[in-house]
Amino acid sequence: MAKHLNETTLKKIFSVFLFSAIMTALLMPIQALYTPALAETSEPEFWAVIIGVTEYQCPSCMFDKEWNGYPVGVKHPDDSARDLALQLSPIAGDDHIKLVLNDEATNAGIYYAIKWLAENANANDTVLFYFCGHSAPQNLGSYDYFVSDWQLAEWLDRIHSQKVVVILDTCYAGSFGKELGQNGRVVLISCQPIESSLEDRELKHAVFTHYILQALSDFNSVDTNGNYELSAEEIFDYADPKTVDEIVAPFANLPAFSGGNLQHPTLYIPPYKFGEINLLMKVIFHTEAESASDTTVLTVDGKSYLPKELPASFDWLSGTTHRFDIPV
Repeated sequence: MAKHLNETTLKKIFSVFLFSAIMTALLMPIQALYTPALAETSEPEFWAVIIGVTEYQCPSCMFDKEWNGYPVGVKHPDDSARDLALQLSPIAGDDHIKLVLNDEATNAGIYYAIKWLAENANANDTVLFYFCGHSAPQNLGSYDYFVSDWQLAEWLDRIHSQKVVVILDTCYAGSFGKELGQNGRVVLISCQPIESSLEDRELKHAVFTHYILQALSDFNSVDTNGNYELSAEEIFDYADPKTVDEIVAPFANLPAFSGGNLQHPTLYIPPYKFGEINLLMKVIFHTEAESASDTTVLTVDGKSYLPKELPASFDWLSGTTHRFDIPV
């Protein structure tokens, strides 16, 4: 307990220092300002496994635990996964995201993807596991069979990161919360245990995922506490009501596939979880210099910016440090 509180305090102190320096740069006229580069320590990184399964080994059906068949009809889980990876890759880096689609998402494929996370993510890194596709209660629908909730939780337990976020956009997603929400993991769940998760054929996304994607690009609306960071909890608070509004209110007109009840997302935060899991931070630099000037007015992480290139917006992984210089 003491260790956790001390680490939290240090993070808050660092956050106040970082953003105080940034806000000073934003509010003061362009003049001499220099922020020395911090020592090269272990910078936090972002790692993600993003899975979307539209095509299955059985092309017209899936099977539950008793091998009872039922039809499948979703079209866009792979699109949802692909677009999430595209949105996160500029921040995390392509080599930090493993996109697993369709016939790659077998039981073995999912296992080895999570193993890759466990082998790469350090304790201070942020990890995301995302799945969009079919499921049965407490059984994730892989390409070739099922992965049970307890088996998936056992694989995720091998990840050493203290910041693990799970997003499930699948039918019966709520039935996974108890197992997956262990060991400090925060789980964004697209529906309740006995509900279906829907997709919008016009948006070409699963509905819950669509509003998560929208949250990542609508920073100011999502950052409700005004700390210039987006947390997993804020992203959920943005996506939840928009998902319900689209599905529940105009359900009769929704061009979506549904095999059951209406959809109500939920957020699972494990007991005794202190603070939110911040994922991204945003900084915007302005200048009062004449836009026609060809003089560098800002350097960020070694890249120079002219007045005409400002304002410039930067999306960074929370907890990372960045160097910015404003010359005389």
